[in-house]
Amino acid sequence: SSTARTQTQRKHNTNTTTPSIITITRSTNIKERSIMDKKYDIVLFGVTGFTGKLAAEYLYQKSYGIAWAVSARNTTKAEAVLGKIAAEHKAEPVPILQADLLCSTPEQEATLKEIVCQTKVVLTCSGPFEKYGQTKVVL
Repeated sequence: SSTARTQTQRKHNTNTTTPSIITITRSTNIKERSIMDKKYDIVLFGVTGFTGKLAAEYLYQKSYGIAWAVSARNTTKAEAVLGKIAAEHKAEPVPILQADLLCSTPEQEATLKEIVCQTKVVLTCSGPFEKYGQTKVVL
């Protein structure tokens, strides 16, 4: 039924070495994607804000050996923040993926969705969360 299609669906993966996720799009098409196929382990949203800076500093400090990137609306501001933090930790700045969390066009939503689909974890420090978080949850 259509109600069943819109609810969260779970699929048990018999292959225990490759976890998978189920992506349900708005048209209720289901496609399986291996988590191992993701380009980034973490994408951090909101790096130019207070909490985002703290999160970036923590990720640099811990040097987990993970692939991570940040997403920002203003890449110039993000470059300045990341450049300073990276220099303090004697590390290279991570990639900056440009996206606006307030999607007013289908193109902006497609860009945001492309970023979200490239990562295993979305770490959002972009507030207020009621305003900026809903689009990411839908994607």
